[in-house]
Amino acid sequence: MKKRLALVTALLMIGASLTSVYAEETDIAAAEPSVQAEVSDGDETEEETDTQAEPDEGDASDDTDTDADASDEAQWDESVPDESVPDAETSDEDISDEDVPAEDAVDEAEQPGQPEQPGQPGQPEQPGQPEEPISDELTDEQVYDGNAPDILDKDTTVEGWDNDPDIGEIVENDPYPEVPAPVSFTVKGVFGGRNVTFCNDDPNVKIYFSSVRSALTTDDPCVSCGETVLFKNFYGTLYARAYKNGKWSNPARLILKIPTINDPVISVEGGKATISTTTPQCYIYYTTDGSEPSMENGTKAVGKATFDVKGGMRIRAIAVRSCFTDSIIVERAIPMSPPSFEVKGIFGGRRVTFNCPNDPDAEIYWSKTTSALTTEDEHVKSGESVDFSRFYGTIYAKSYKDGMWSQPARLILKIPVVNDPTIRKDGSKLIVSTTTPTSYIIYTTDGTDPSVTNGTRVASPAVITPKSGDTVKVIAVRNCFTNSGMAEMTYIDHPAQQYVPSGSSKAGAMDVATSTARWSSVSTSFVYEEDAYLYAVEADPDSRIVYIDKYDRFSRSHKGSKRMEMELPLFGGFYSGEEYNYIVYGQANSEENNDKEVVRVVKYDKNFNRIAALSVTGGEAYTVKPFDFGSMDISEDGSELTVHTSRTRYKTSDGYNHQSQLTLVIDTTTMELKEDIGVYQKNHVSHSFAQRVIYDNGDLVLADHGDAYPRSIVLNIRRGSSNGEGWVVVGGDNGYTAAEIYEIPGSVGANCTGMTLGGLEASEDNYLVAVNTIDHSKVTSYTSYEMIGLDKDERDVMLLVVDKASPTEVQQIMLTDLVGKNALASTPYLVKISDDRFAVMWEEFSYGSGTTTDNGVKYVIVDGSGNAVSDVVTREDLKLSKCCQPIYRDGYIEWTVTSSRGRCISSIEI
Repeated sequence: MKKRLALVTALLMIGASLTSVYAEETDIAAAEPSVQAEVSDGDETEEETDTQAEPDEGDASDDTDTDADASDEAQWDESVPDESVPDAETSDEDISDEDVPAEDAVDEAEQPGQPEQPGQPGQPEQPGQPEEPISDELTDEQVYDGNAPDILDKDTTVEGWDNDPDIGEIVENDPYPEVPAPVSFTVKGVFGGRNVTFCNDDPNVKIYFSSVRSALTTDDPCVSCGETVLFKNFYGTLYARAYKNGKWSNPARLILKIPTINDPVISVEGGKATISTTTPQCYIYYTTDGSEPSMENGTKAVGKATFDVKGGMRIRAIAVRSCFTDSIIVERAIPMSPPSFEVKGIFGGRRVTFNCPNDPDAEIYWSKTTSALTTEDEHVKSGESVDFSRFYGTIYAKSYKDGMWSQPARLILKIPVVNDPTIRKDGSKLIVSTTTPTSYIIYTTDGTDPSVTNGTRVASPAVITPKSGDTVKVIAVRNCFTNSGMAEMTYIDHPAQQYVPSGSSKAGAMDVATSTARWSSVSTSFVYEEDAYLYAVEADPDSRIVYIDKYDRFSRSHKGSKRMEMELPLFGGFYSGEEYNYIVYGQANSEENNDKEVVRVVKYDKNFNRIAALSVTGGEAYTVKPFDFGSMDISEDGSELTVHTSRTRYKTSDGYNHQSQLTLVIDTTTMELKEDIGVYQKNHVSHSFAQRVIYDNGDLVLADHGDAYPRSIVLNIRRGSSNGEGWVVVGGDNGYTAAEIYEIPGSVGANCTGMTLGGLEASEDNYLVAVNTIDHSKVTSYTSYEMIGLDKDERDVMLLVVDKASPTEVQQIMLTDLVGKNALASTPYLVKISDDRFAVMWEEFSYGSGTTTDNGVKYVIVDGSGNAVSDVVTREDLKLSKCCQPIYRDGYIEWTVTSSRGRCISSIEI
């Protein structure tokens, strides 16, 4: 008994394993000091003769309305003329469940009336075959229905069979002792030709079989163990017993069933239906009108059917194969598409065309009051139009065909709205208009809101002649339309030059000396606009007075002035921030006193009332003179303010006072430093003869004009943003990434570089740096005093376009062509107009016989990639300031320049 149970268990396990294998096989699957540059052979690489700035140490780097059921809704606001009205957009929008009967919706996932799928194992035996009652002696039963294999004999394999075999379960009782083991069966083939191999663990037995009884005798057909018998077109029950030495085994039974086709599947995608079954060599019969498919009714396809579908179809399908039991009939309904709408015309003559996208033969029922539509409501054919003149409100619609409804759709017809007016400046006049025809313009010039009872009414388009400073407000109206939105403009009409009263006139016009100097100097003149006023700030270091003048933005009338004594002897710079103003002062520290204040950054409110200050000592900055041989630029980002300038440092072991940049990063809430200074800063540049700084989306970007370490125009970029607790910084080892964007030829520390640094700005993808430059190929040697080989200092304006993502990728764009033509372009200004528009401005000079001629201001508009989007414009009537950075506001670039006549406010309309 135990041996027999162990054998049966092993056979079952082997059968399961082979079944798995078979299944895998059959899947369908400033002053110039004397300067000399020297470089020592020791550790110090910065040396200086007298007091001149010299290069720094090379080892500086060691420092570290919807509802539930609606599927479509279109809203049409009719802000277009009668003669050219675009079709309305139709968008999905639900209608509440209360409006939609439950029977209207068809759920693809659960089709009503789908017959239950029959189970394959244990399927009832086919009728018509005689069967004897099975006695208790019947110990083995194997059922084969042609669908899933279950091989029980470990020595038997299913080879070369590409159909769907299925041997059912075997039932075995404990055998009588000392008798042959029961018979097992191996089946290959399908209904039309099934081969049954009779097997036993004793190869010497005889196996008797019968299709009518289990009480077998030696008079029944007999085969040897392992022999195969063809049972063609037979289904029913086989009984078999093994016989040897007068002993019979218990009977075994094999049920051969008619194989059944696997049920077909209907899938729909992209307007096409596909019907298929996993049983091979089948025919598919299908209908699309809901009738029952058969070999006499429907469309026939071999293996798989594919066809176009449209709303309202009821697809039914069956799979058949000769000598197989037919599959069940499967069904799928294709719902109607909700209607879509096309609207033409405006309020007085609107026509709506109803369409059913996936069935042009459908009817569309509509109502102005309810989404619970029935066949009693108004209806049209798909593609027909209905006149809804002077109607505004909601239209509900459903598609209908062959008793099938779509989900509801909704169209909202609103009162048309007049398109918003535009205001365009044309010289000293304004042109106002709207694109909605036969409309009127109502405008005011006193700042009040226009309406049907307030303002001047004129036909569109209209010409308005306001005064400079007038606030013009405009709406557009039309009978039976909703009024437009309001457009607004403050009209400004500035003259190109306007002399105004001033407290100081020290900041002169751009000249050749400023444009060819070896190093720059701090600016003493600044202009900014705030609210309705323009402010001019100018420092007079000789009298140690800072003058602030206030002007009306529009009339330029003088509104007041203020004088403030400088708090320290040296003036560094001024900056107008979002909430506060700042002035930077300094003083010399030749005695190298660590406790002496060398820089003071003073914080003021917008009326220049002093609030607080940051004091930097000599010991903190190792500075003997701040702002020395360099400029200053200031920028802010939230509560962080960066002052980027220069300094001459404490004497080093080589006996020299070396010059480098000085960068103060300040927390303006506490007026304390956020980064250390020391001898070398993280963004160390020496010598640095000009400095620029901007913030760009949280990144701090510093530009320097270096003559030694490095000898280049260099950017230092600290990427990151303030997180409330401090800066999250990514970049180089010290938080900054250095990019030498223009390497300057010549020996390290030679003060003559043939370049000046003008402006730094950021577009969306690039940093823009404006410089002037000589033709370096004409120079044979650079010293601290001259450029040998260069007859005339002729220079062109060049724009360096630096890729933010890869700052080493730099494009050089020449904006002038003056070298070799006895001409010079001044140090350029860069003015940001928008994220993708910038003005590059310069003064142009020409050399004559012992004279220099000023040819006026030149400017060109470039995009964010540095490409010129305008011609170069010449304004011979204007002069640039040598230190006042121009600003842009409300269509004008403005700056101040002083002369013997006093302060002149200059303007260029862009």
